[in-house]
Amino acid sequence: MQLRARRALGLPPPELAFYGGTFTALPEDILRICAKTAQALIKAQLICAWRISTRPDALSAARLSLLRTFGCTTVELGVQSFFDEPLEFSRRGYTGRIAREGICRVKDLGFACGVQLLPGMPGSTPAIFLDDVKTAIGLGADMLRFYPCLVFPKTELARLWARGEYAPWDMETTLETLSYGYRFAQCAHIPVIRMGLSLDRSGQESLLAGPWDPALGSRVMARALLSCVRELLPKAPFDLLAPLWVQGFFFGRGRELARAWEALGLVSARFEDREDLILTLSPKKNVWSFGDHTFFLSAWDFFSVNSLLCCTVWLLESCLGDKPDCTLDCS
Repeated sequence: MQLRARRALGLPPPELAFYGGTFTALPEDILRICAKTAQALIKAQLICAWRISTRPDALSAARLSLLRTFGCTTVELGVQSFFDEPLEFSRRGYTGRIAREGICRVKDLGFACGVQLLPGMPGSTPAIFLDDVKTAIGLGADMLRFYPCLVFPKTELARLWARGEYAPWDMETTLETLSYGYRFAQCAHIPVIRMGLSLDRSGQESLLAGPWDPALGSRVMARALLSCVRELLPKAPFDLLAPLWVQGFFFGRGRELARAWEALGLVSARFEDREDLILTLSPKKNVWSFGDHTFFLSAWDFFSVNSLLCCTVWLLESCLGDKPDCTLDCS
């Protein structure tokens, strides 16, 4: 009924997603009912596509073939990590090799592949997570999700936490680490389509521990942009002109990064409600050795908030010449 109401209003058809549980491990009759329903909705032009989420060790050739037959386009895998130690510690039931093979199997059959990672899971470290991001990108992931590990009641993780045998990452570690993971993805032109769980009020009230924030994604992107500009620009005074709608993105939640931008050399910031404006950085006269320039990126180079970081890197590199040695290595 809601899908028909959307169409009546002239809204574009949405994508249908089967999330929660392990979709490809459902009994075949139930899986076929779901797949046939999705196919019928596509034929009726009530949805534009459909996707599923499953485990990397539940990818039989027969089940994947069935998904393709009924028009599924995207398979997201709850990989969590490619390292055996955290996978074993968390009792995931599969190895890093199986996780890698799962992505390859999905890609080989022509699906778009999403990879979900669990930074801060037991046995993981920031270095392991960043390596996981690189591995997912190298295997051809089309999109990523970062879900920092959280502790909820009546779980084995809660019991480990209560005994002092597990400690979730603090917020600072989470923001810093995810910002570099986000940068790796942006350098590879891979979208990070979600950062952090979406919790309703009951979920928030039951949360025992862990780095949860409803604005986690924007806080991560703000730090990623700041660190990128810090590495690319000489430390010298400059003025900032940017679109009004990215004001919160640049300075973080509650202007938490304002002092960091000031330390970088930001003298003044102005945000204008202009669709053609993306980013302008104006060095103060006679400060930078290459002269007085204004960097400007036209709107056609910008497609989404997630693209802003890459556009900024491209913009600054094209203006400054060769990439400085301090630029993040995306290999």
